[in-house]
Amino acid sequence: MKDYDGDVKTKSNELHATGVIIESISNSPIEVYFKVKEISETKHDIFVQFKSNGGFISRGNDISGYTSAESILNNYATKLSQEASSSYFEDQEKELKTLENTLEKLAREKKKAEKDIEDCKETIKENEYSLEENKKNQISTVKQIEEQKKKVRNGKKEKDIFK
Repeated sequence: MKDYDGDVKTKSNELHATGVIIESISNSPIEVYFKVKEISETKHDIFVQFKSNGGFISRGNDISGYTSAESILNNYATKLSQEASSSYFEDQEKELKTLENTLEKLAREKKKAEKDIEDCKETIKENEYSLEENKKNQISTVKQIEEQKKKVRNGKKEKDIFK
């Protein structure tokens, strides 16, 4: 209706235009009733009535006006379908890109987790080696303590001799 003059009023999914000039339908102003009903996300039904000189334009009373109105509607429906298809395609492309980005992120997270696991395995190996060394050092230190205790006892005996 933007392409034609007239007073347009909209309500929800309905449009009522008066004083519309569509010369291919009628030389005098007409009224247009337009309603869109959503069937699904990608499918809609369009209901349109053209009223001229007090009566609705039909195949029976104005074949020329009817044919012109039908052509206008077909062009409009084609344009809407093209826009909807284009919009749907763009939405699907965006969703695909989002999913691809998610997959890339998950792959990076997996790689990082695998590296963390390898780092932890290396740390475990290092700690196991440290535990073995610690065990050896404890055994050696226990022997040194026993030897030192002997020296202390011997030193005490010598000290006690000179009392």
